[in-house]
Amino acid sequence: MRITAWNCNMGMHRKLEALLALRPDIAVLSECASPDVHAARPVFDAATSYAWNGRLPTKGLAVLTFGDFRLRTLPPRASSSHALPVRIEGPIRLPLLAVWTQQPDYIEGAHRALDTNRRLFAKGPGIVAGDLNSNANFDANRVLNHSRFVARMRAFGMCSAYHAHHREKHGAETRPTFFLYRHRDRPFHFDYVFLPTRWRRAVRSVDLGSPDDWLVRSDHLPLTVTLDL
Repeated sequence: MRITAWNCNMGMHRKLEALLALRPDIAVLSECASPDVHAARPVFDAATSYAWNGRLPTKGLAVLTFGDFRLRTLPPRASSSHALPVRIEGPIRLPLLAVWTQQPDYIEGAHRALDTNRRLFAKGPGIVAGDLNSNANFDANRVLNHSRFVARMRAFGMCSAYHAHHREKHGAETRPTFFLYRHRDRPFHFDYVFLPTRWRRAVRSVDLGSPDDWLVRSDHLPLTVTLDL
């Protein structure tokens, strides 16, 4: 199973071929236009199933499935950030919460998204994925900070696939996922896929797109997790 989290920086219809080349079974796309936007239709038509949520039709949060995977949509709950709860069905069945946090609250919005969708994980861990716009280096002076979010994930039985696989601590990442204004001297690690902790040994790779290939498409690099389940 392959899971990709990517902030596509809008215009996803022009970037579909690049996404499909990653061969995701599940894709969480931030800043993706609604399926009601004519130009975006090819993106959603390429998927076996999809869900979308957002305030602006040209800039929202989408979950797409491919191959043998499908999703079942769930009613989105109120949140200051984009949050999209679904249930993945197919070879693997589990809940998924897609998150894309925004100004002015960023990580506080991720905490609220988790609060309002906590019942999604009442029967066990699942997947939380997306652009959190957050890192442990920004913990100072925040009660609802990134490290506390990671701790809450741990309490739900989930861990960051990137950090578990590469054995790096939050805030000490050696591979960035975001470049401010696409400047290579302004790197940050903002994108995450949290998985059930019991899957740690099943993670075969956690790959980031090359800046040379992807910064022409977005200020974020796609993060793809490959699991042997």
